[in-house]
Amino acid sequence: MKQQCQLYMDDLKNPNKPNGLTSSQNRLIFSTNNLNELKSLMQKLGSLSRDPVHDTISQQNTSTVNTNEIHSNRQRATWNKAPASFAIDFSSTNQNNQTSQSSRDIHSDTTPKPITRSKTFVISTDPVETLNEPAKSIDVNALYNVKPQTRAKTPLTFNVMLNEPSSFADIEQTSQSQDFLASTLSNVSNKPRITEYGFRKKAVKIIGKQGKENGEFNWPLDLAINSFNNNILVTDSRNHRIQIFDQEGKFSRCFGAMGTKEGEFNSPAGIYIDTMSNVYVVDRLNHRIQIFDRYCRYLRSISSGQGNQPGQLNNPWGIAVNKISEIFVCDKENDRICVFNPSGKFLRSFGHYGSENGRLDKPCYIHVTNDNKVFVSDCMNHRIQVFDTNGVFLFKFGREGTKSGEFKYPRGVTCDQEGCILVADSGNSRIQVFANDGRFIAEFGAKGIDSGMFQGVEGLCINKNSNVLVCDKDNNRIQIL
Repeated sequence: MKQQCQLYMDDLKNPNKPNGLTSSQNRLIFSTNNLNELKSLMQKLGSLSRDPVHDTISQQNTSTVNTNEIHSNRQRATWNKAPASFAIDFSSTNQNNQTSQSSRDIHSDTTPKPITRSKTFVISTDPVETLNEPAKSIDVNALYNVKPQTRAKTPLTFNVMLNEPSSFADIEQTSQSQDFLASTLSNVSNKPRITEYGFRKKAVKIIGKQGKENGEFNWPLDLAINSFNNNILVTDSRNHRIQIFDQEGKFSRCFGAMGTKEGEFNSPAGIYIDTMSNVYVVDRLNHRIQIFDRYCRYLRSISSGQGNQPGQLNNPWGIAVNKISEIFVCDKENDRICVFNPSGKFLRSFGHYGSENGRLDKPCYIHVTNDNKVFVSDCMNHRIQVFDTNGVFLFKFGREGTKSGEFKYPRGVTCDQEGCILVADSGNSRIQVFANDGRFIAEFGAKGIDSGMFQGVEGLCINKNSNVLVCDKDNNRIQIL
C-alpha cells in the first residue's frame, strides 16, 4: 500500500481580519503544488504553528463537520511517497473552531504555538531520486515565482516569517529573521526520521573546564563513544591522557601520562572506537597509533618512526576504521592518508601536497561512511574532499569563506544516522551540516564562551540520542547539543 501524506487547512475564520476565510466548511489539503495558496493564507492570517510529530499513522478525525461536505469543498493533493514529518497548522486561535487531522503526522491544535523567526521546512523529498538534484530554497515572498515542474523530484524548502510570540524559550530572546531549522529525511525501518539541527542553540550539557584535575581539560581534541558501555572518551591533549565520562557526562576515570612507553602519550589527538569496542588513539607527537581493548588495556602500537617513508607518520591527527577493519590515519605533516591493516601492516597511502583535486594540505580529521566514502577535512585548503577507500578522488565541497557552505580551517567530520555530514568549521566557530553529496543543509554555533558557542572547535561525534558532542578546544570543554 502506498503511503500518502496530506496537509489539512481547517476553520480559518478570523473576524478580526477582513480578508479572512469565513466558511466553516472551507478546508484545504495542500501540497508542494499549492504554495500559492500558502502565500495567500499567510497574507490573510499571518501565523503558523508547529504541532507534535508522530511516527504512527493516525486514524483519528476530531472534526465534527460532515465528511462528505469536507471532501466536496476542498482540494485534495497527495504524495505517493511519504514526505518529511512536519505538521503545519493554520488553525485560527479561536478556541471554538473545529479542527481535523490528516492521515499521517498532521495534527491540529486548539492552542497553536506560533514562532517569531524564519522556519525552513522540507515538505517532500525522496533520497534516491534526489541524490544528484540541487536543493531548492524558496522564500515565502517569492512563492508566486515557483513553478511546480521545478519541484517534481527536488526536495522543497521554504521560509515563513512570523511575527507572534514564541513558545520556545530559546527563540524568544531574539527577533532577528534567519533560518533556524533545517530538516532531512531518510528511511530507516520504513519510517521517516527528522533531525532538526537548527534548534541546537544551547548545549544540553557542558563537560569540563580548563585545568589538569579529573574532569578538566587542556586542549580536548577529539572524542568517541564506546557502544559497549556508552562511555565518552576524550583525548585531553596537553594533559597527555584520555579521560572517560559516563553517558551523563560524569567523570569516570582516565588513563595515560606524558611519555613514550606503552600506554603513555605525547599530545594525543584523534580517537576512534571500532565495533568490537577497541580504542584507537593517535599518539600525535610520538608519531604512532596505540590500540587498547574495551577496558582500555594496552594491546599494541602501529609505529615505524617519524618520517615520510611508507608506513611512517609525521604529526598524525585524525583516525577512522572501515567495515573491514582497515585503519585510516591523517598523516598531517606529510599531507596524505595512510592505511594500515588491523595488525599494523602498512597497506597504502593517498594524497600529497597541493590544492588540486585529490591533493591535500594538512589533512586533520577523517570519517569513513557505511557506503565506503572517505571524508577528509583538507584543513589548509578550506574544504572537504571525498575519496573511495582506495584513495580515488570522488568530489569535494566547500571553499574558504564565512558564508554557509564555506569553511575556515575545517577540522572534525562525522556522519549522523540519516547520512548527513557534520563538519567542525573551526575558524568560523560553528558546525555545518551537509547532505552526503556535499549540499549545504544547516549550521549552528558562533564564536564565544556561552552555551552553544565555540572557540577552536575540533572533533565531534553523535550519540545514540542524536545529540552532537563537540570538542570546544579553546574553551577547554565538551558541549553536548
